[in-house]
Amino acid sequence: MCGITGWISNYPCKDALKKVKRMCSCIANRGPDYQGCHIIEPSTDVNCQVALGHTRLSIIDLCETGNQPMVDSSGRYFIVFNGEIYNHQEIRKKLRKFDISYKGTSDTEVLLYSYIHFGEKCLNYFNGMFAFAIYDMELEEMFIARDRVGVKPLYFTSSNNFFAFSSDPASLYIYLENEMEIDQYALSEYLSYGYIGQSRSIFKKIEKVNPGTYLRISKFDKKYVTYWDLNKDRIKTIEKGIEYGENDLVTSIRTIFEDSVKIRLEASDVPVGVFLSGGIDSSLVAAAASRTNRDVKTFSIGFDQKEYDESCYADAIAKYLNTDHHSFIIGEKDFLEAIDIYSGAFSEPFSDSSGIAVLILSKMTKEYVKVALSGDGGDEQYFGYTTYQHFQKIKNMYLVPYVIRAVVGKAYLFGTSNFDKKMKMFQLTQKRYQDCLQLFMNLLSEGTLSTKLTEVIKRVEYGMLSDENLWMLFDFLNYMVDDVLVKVDRASMRYGLEVRNPLLDYRFVEHSFYKIPLQMKTVGHKYLLKKLLSQYLPTELYKRPKKGFSIPLKKWVNMDLRKKMQEMFKRNSVLDFYIDKNELLKLSSNPKFSETKYGSILLWRIYLFYLWENNYYLKQ
Repeated sequence: MCGITGWISNYPCKDALKKVKRMCSCIANRGPDYQGCHIIEPSTDVNCQVALGHTRLSIIDLCETGNQPMVDSSGRYFIVFNGEIYNHQEIRKKLRKFDISYKGTSDTEVLLYSYIHFGEKCLNYFNGMFAFAIYDMELEEMFIARDRVGVKPLYFTSSNNFFAFSSDPASLYIYLENEMEIDQYALSEYLSYGYIGQSRSIFKKIEKVNPGTYLRISKFDKKYVTYWDLNKDRIKTIEKGIEYGENDLVTSIRTIFEDSVKIRLEASDVPVGVFLSGGIDSSLVAAAASRTNRDVKTFSIGFDQKEYDESCYADAIAKYLNTDHHSFIIGEKDFLEAIDIYSGAFSEPFSDSSGIAVLILSKMTKEYVKVALSGDGGDEQYFGYTTYQHFQKIKNMYLVPYVIRAVVGKAYLFGTSNFDKKMKMFQLTQKRYQDCLQLFMNLLSEGTLSTKLTEVIKRVEYGMLSDENLWMLFDFLNYMVDDVLVKVDRASMRYGLEVRNPLLDYRFVEHSFYKIPLQMKTVGHKYLLKKLLSQYLPTELYKRPKKGFSIPLKKWVNMDLRKKMQEMFKRNSVLDFYIDKNELLKLSSNPKFSETKYGSILLWRIYLFYLWENNYYLKQ
């Protein structure tokens, strides 16, 4: 795990080395072990200037032979690479016929020579998480690519005369200097969801490379190619109800899953631990890891607010698996101390509050290991979110004749809370399920149904996939990539900790979407994953209602944080063009508003934007 940055330009920068070093300083936390830069100046052989920068977190081949930027033996190809290729030893065997003279044992060399000999087809061989750039001096061409699922970030900015890239947009802020116009669509998306999705960034001139995509830049002509995605037609085929035995399905999942964990443990020259929350997914990872490696360290975090704390479950599972377990309990004081560090870890507005727990957990974990496995990805593949059950209930209500629904819906208006009243009424009285689904999502996003959701609903027609698969696919391609993976990457890399995701191995993802019949997923919450977990753990250790990983935000917002928010909201901000400041100050001083779930989320989201603005935008 590292950080990469650089550019290719027709207009040489006079202080290129100094500039690329400044860009590297923005990603120094991603690679605290070594920093390398290389400049290729225009000459009779090369018409443009190329700069490559790399900050290294040493995981494989700890010697200097693993340092980057790296050049091949001919001196033609240069590479900077962020991530890990877990099956690099297997690919090294494929390359034997080319009689390559390696300098070391790093996966970076394997990646570079794979590209030299296989071209873009090399991407099909890689099992890993990656973002990399390779420059070909002979063709004066740059090739950049991002892994299939989008675990590793990759941003770029370009014009007719230059192309610049980085693991973090902060480096591109330096490259662009004062050309920093905020993208209003991205801002609207952030205010609606708390993150910025798809290929956008907060600034108009900076974009993300989409997951499963590569770019080939030649004379600043960009060829943008998607080399992997989830094929909706193949997902639809499995919906037709192909019969499989339950035991066979569980066995097939186990085979891929255990190998996914195994290769992530073995592809490392440093100790590897496991994040263990006590939930289904992380318990599976810890159980499989403990079978592969007896000396497993596990790490969990809990809260001094008992209703949010699940660390006791993680402790019990760790005891059963006989792992070397470390549990950390945090409270409001730890939360307040971490806010500024957390906001500084994100060079774009981002407000998933559970990331603060990941930040603190990463800091503690880094004291023991350099790499940790996590259980992210199971919810989106195996019907894990409670929202899906709510959607199912709404859908099932449409089997009841409308006349009956309307009468019962009005009767339900005597429910306990205003939100419940609205939901029960809408669930039972709306004539069209699609309208109800949109309205439900609208309510969950504080009354703002963004253009993004509307576009996605238009793009993915309801007739293409079942509603259940549509929900999971939507979350996998959006929420997981643009929220969950961003949160874990930035929070962990703030302390130079690499996090690996066995449940996001592309083989596991393809198997879950292409091979597992929908009816076996919707039997119940993570039904098949629980069946698998029962082969590792006694049922009583994990059988309980799903809580989800969240922090006591509502309570903490109404403590000392409220004063900080009120002071911050008095400052001038870009948001003053979009939000009534008087109303914002009024709401932030009203305990009844911030004590509601969505009130606290909204205030937190706006507060995090102010912090980002102060850390990055105003300084630029």
